[in-house]
Amino acid sequence: MRHYYRLSPLVWLSTGIVYVTLVGILIYFIYEGMGIEVYLFILALILLTSITVLWKPVYYEWRPDGLCLRLLAFEKFYSYEDYEIEEDGTMKGRITLRLLGSGGFFGYLGYFWVRGCGLSLCYLAHESKPILRIHKKGKKRSIFINGEFETGLN
Repeated sequence: MRHYYRLSPLVWLSTGIVYVTLVGILIYFIYEGMGIEVYLFILALILLTSITVLWKPVYYEWRPDGLCLRLLAFEKFYSYEDYEIEEDGTMKGRITLRLLGSGGFFGYLGYFWVRGCGLSLCYLAHESKPILRIHKKGKKRSIFINGEFETGLN
């Protein structure tokens, strides 16, 4: 069964405003005939902003052989053979440092220093909802997603 994530309409609105603003600035500078450096800089900003959109979690699905996480741009599969998956409370107050990612308002997408787990990759839509900790067997580095175990599977 698929479990879908839902971000607030305010997140979609603010993301849309950022894109419209950046594209508007790009069109203005093209119209004004600015140098190629300005175009490249604005295109780089648009691409960097796109990372948070493309990494947006869409749903997770329990399968007989593992857990599938669908992001907007790609899909990740964590097999029970290679990964340990466990419930781990919530993320509220556990993220101490943002290393490379967007945090807070847009969910937690990217690499963060998580208290008790160290460097971790987070695909979280809500910090106060239940989370699953996924890590390779015998390794400490973790991946966190919002989710819960389905009854009868594990």
